[in-house]
Amino acid sequence: MYKILLMLFFLSGCTTSAELINFNALEWKSDLFGCGNIRNKQITQVVAQKEALLGKSEKDILHLFGAPDKNELYGRNQKFFVYYTSPGPTCVTNNDSTSYLSIRFNAIGVSSEVLHYSTPLQDKVE
Repeated sequence: MYKILLMLFFLSGCTTSAELINFNALEWKSDLFGCGNIRNKQITQVVAQKEALLGKSEKDILHLFGAPDKNELYGRNQKFFVYYTSPGPTCVTNNDSTSYLSIRFNAIGVSSEVLHYSTPLQDKVE
């Protein structure tokens, strides 16, 4: 009995899946590279609730946001998932800049930072 209670105690400390209020995951996932500008309408809710995304596993983030538009690997086994929130470099657009959501994962695959950036487009497709 003691072992069962101990196991339940440890399992209760596991992370739960990420959920955001007023966020439509299906719309987000359908807007690849932000080309449809749908993600741009939701980014305010995402940034306002970024603390709910911290400490979540890669699997939880993939379930919520879908596959990243770009996956970056850095030293010390850090990984970044990038989701364009306005038309990205693969979109045909007249924009000279884009914005994106960057989620950093530490060496054990847990999200440790959520940031929203704006940047000039360097690899623009015309």
